[in-house]
Amino acid sequence: HTHTPSSPQTPWPCPRGGEEGVWSRAPGRTMAPAASRMTAPVLALLVLASGPGAGLRAPSGARTQARVTWHSRPLAPIRPRSAGRARVVLQSAPPPPPPRGQGLRRLAMRRNAAAAPPATEASLNLESSLMEHSRVVRGQLRNGLRYTILPNAAPAGRFEAHLEMHVGSCEEADDEQGLAHLVEHVTFMGSRKRERLFSTGSKSNAYTDFHHTVYHFHCPVLDASGRQLLPLALDALREIAFEPELLGSRIEKERKAILSELQMINTIEYRCSTMHLRELHADNPLAERFPIGREDQILGWDATHVRAFHATHYHPDVADLYVVGDVDPSQCEKLVAEIFRSARARPRNLQALRRVERRDKPQVVHTWTLGGAAGAPVVPPRMPTIFKHELLQSFSLTVFAKEPLARRTSVSDLADFLTDRIVACCVARRLNKRERPNPPFSGVEFDFSDAPSEGCVVSTFIVYADAASWEPAVQRALQELHVLAAHGLAAAEVGAMKRAILADSRLRAQQSWAASVEQLALLMEADALGHTFTEPSHYDLALHLAAEAVDEERVNRRLCDLVAHIVQFGEAGAPAPAATVVCM
Repeated sequence: HTHTPSSPQTPWPCPRGGEEGVWSRAPGRTMAPAASRMTAPVLALLVLASGPGAGLRAPSGARTQARVTWHSRPLAPIRPRSAGRARVVLQSAPPPPPPRGQGLRRLAMRRNAAAAPPATEASLNLESSLMEHSRVVRGQLRNGLRYTILPNAAPAGRFEAHLEMHVGSCEEADDEQGLAHLVEHVTFMGSRKRERLFSTGSKSNAYTDFHHTVYHFHCPVLDASGRQLLPLALDALREIAFEPELLGSRIEKERKAILSELQMINTIEYRCSTMHLRELHADNPLAERFPIGREDQILGWDATHVRAFHATHYHPDVADLYVVGDVDPSQCEKLVAEIFRSARARPRNLQALRRVERRDKPQVVHTWTLGGAAGAPVVPPRMPTIFKHELLQSFSLTVFAKEPLARRTSVSDLADFLTDRIVACCVARRLNKRERPNPPFSGVEFDFSDAPSEGCVVSTFIVYADAASWEPAVQRALQELHVLAAHGLAAAEVGAMKRAILADSRLRAQQSWAASVEQLALLMEADALGHTFTEPSHYDLALHLAAEAVDEERVNRRLCDLVAHIVQFGEAGAPAPAATVVCM
């Protein structure tokens, strides 16, 4: 079992030397960097009070290197997440239980193809709602477990089964930091029914993030003897989540595995990542809830703690089951009902937790830099933070901003999304092209993407440079943003990028199939962000219609809003960055 973290996880143990005085220890806590504060010359560079474009509003964008990421993917190499697996949940109340006498309740969106005619350009308008994928089957058992099934024979003869528990490190008390991760290890590795899938061509794994623990299987439909493997995979998932043995011997083995894992990921890149996340989320509990936990606490737990955490938090009303692959939906529904109906519902004495553990995550309150409520107080900018280490051979400056997540459920929502994509791609292209062949920096990135496990959209502006010449690099990169803000993007740039994005959408719509693992990732991501999961052909029609509402003026207006926290840094009333971090 290899744990795959979906976001940087833990405070770092004290390095064995060479920290240049930037580490401190608080009583009873794991060693963590004590951030020193940036000096006045750096602030002067950020403000850029003199020079062209000072004080002007500014653009937005995306990554400035060769590619731009637009789904729930890493914001930048400096703060990696696991391959887009983190999830947040729909902001809706739990659905009512099914009528008595029924083992399951099918949700309203059952099979849309039979109920609704195919979408055409003539039937769509900007206020039209997007149509859910016609082959998606959704339902809920009486005990609260929800399931989603998508038949997809690509590749033929295989399926994906993922069980997502809405339980993560944010459910931990102050003395339980890392306990959700340990429970994941013990339940997964201690499953005897999982062993029945060994030597069948199946793969399985699990991971924990701030708000979720996910167990997943990738299996052939039949083994070499012709035995059906879907029932075995679902039965193993039921045992893992709801009927684990939680033996003391297994707890000891997994404790050692996690401590070893903590040492394995103790790299300078991970230290920088945790510093970035700590500063970005200094306004909420995420800064102190990295899923891998704290070594001193991990060493102190016994079987009583593990069993108590599982009994408190692992119930079917906080579980979502996804099955995507070469399966028959009707037969799969019957199997789900037969296998998971025995999972006991939440006891009465724990009903109060149901309200806070449902699918209305994340349970954190952010201070928004962008897109906050009208009339919200202006937050003064925090002083930048410096992280020094002898293993860092180069300089990086990262400026963060946070914005609320936006659902995509209508054509007008797609117009907003398309606007953001155009801004991001154009700014990335402009910065890359303008600074060739001899830029003063080694790289500049501007990324604007969803961070569903953190419950926000994160904007990052990053300047990479040689440690000996970082000042002209920062100044030149910021000047380029000022120029973009002053003059905006040309109509030709906006038009060319819009056509390229639409052509890419049309190409995907014309593809005959997509792999089940990709479909599953998109489906879980759509559910996490509150998007409507659509068929590529319908999405393409809606995106082309949305493009009619996206023009040069709209793009430049959005561009200016997205980078105001950078080009107006230090000005009275300007939006403040969520964090500014220097690593050197």
